[in-house]
Amino acid sequence: MAIVKRGKKGIYHTNFTAPNGKRIRVSTQTSDKVAAQEFHDRLKAQYWRESKLGDKPAKSWQETVCRHIAELPNKDNSFKLEHLRILDEYLKNKMLNEIDEALISEIKINRLQQKDKRYKYGDAPTVSRTTVNHTLVVLKAVLNAAKKWGWIDRVPTIEKLAVNKEDIERIVWLTHEEADRLINELPIHLERMVRFSLLTGLRESNVYGLKWEWVNKENKLAWIPPGSSKNEKAIQVPLNGEAIQLLEELQGDHPVYVFTYRGNPVKSINTVAWRKALDRAGIRPYFVVGKKKLSSRKQHYPTKPLHEYSQPTFREHDLRHTWASWHVQAGTPLAVLQQLGGWSSYQMVLRYAHLSPNHVAQFADSISIKKKT
Repeated sequence: MAIVKRGKKGIYHTNFTAPNGKRIRVSTQTSDKVAAQEFHDRLKAQYWRESKLGDKPAKSWQETVCRHIAELPNKDNSFKLEHLRILDEYLKNKMLNEIDEALISEIKINRLQQKDKRYKYGDAPTVSRTTVNHTLVVLKAVLNAAKKWGWIDRVPTIEKLAVNKEDIERIVWLTHEEADRLINELPIHLERMVRFSLLTGLRESNVYGLKWEWVNKENKLAWIPPGSSKNEKAIQVPLNGEAIQLLEELQGDHPVYVFTYRGNPVKSINTVAWRKALDRAGIRPYFVVGKKKLSSRKQHYPTKPLHEYSQPTFREHDLRHTWASWHVQAGTPLAVLQQLGGWSSYQMVLRYAHLSPNHVAQFADSISIKKKT
């Protein structure tokens, strides 16, 4: 038979012999017989074209993703994997040569109409244009890799969606008083991570993934190797006295990782304890929508109406925004801040310039013009 149903889920598998004598048995990833037959016919025709017309071997989206994931650097790829799962909903049964501009446009339209699954309660908004653009960036990265391997001749044009200025410039930061309130509400293991984040400006994954071998207390320096940084470049992190004292408190808790909980490395700051601490500190937790509801221990909702909060939702990455904002307000030059934060683009640092409009005022008197006599 051309297609065979297998397993409890009734997934169809192809079964045919290619012109070169190779036996082809692969899953169609669907229990729909019509779709499975279409997949089989398309795959069989492709093998015929390869043998008779010399076309390049057909590669599937899933085969491409598997190789792409295997070749990713050894770093936190949870962000990219999440968008690959989203793309798999649309492309799991597709061959690479079927992914064109029309299909990508359909994905954009469909995604913009979907509800944001991160909102667990209340009237969830639709997926933002920025989120869709993140997915498109991941899609382009996979297709570029496929082109580099010689699996496709060209990458279809992938245009990002226009986004609102407010979406691009979302910067939420805490005052020193708000940060003190939050720290006082956190359990000890999260308190130390938050304090370290506010002292160094490291991204969340670099904080909970920090290893002792990357710390040099004598030289007051920590570093993030290229494989663990966002832009895949090494980052040097100067440590002030408070950061050194904090590390000394943690010395000996774990042989490899700096930040642990009950003897195990911490995997995320964004936990129920984190969201409850934000709420108790009067800071609106991120992705919490609706009124109070305690139907699940895995979720935490505010103990007061959302309109009573004084600021937008606060997420763990906003600790980095807070660190940068404090530096600018204290007079740190933007060029220095770029180096401290490990940003590859000066444009990223300019987002904080408005917080200290006087950072260029000191240079206003550098030039003068003599009056006409």
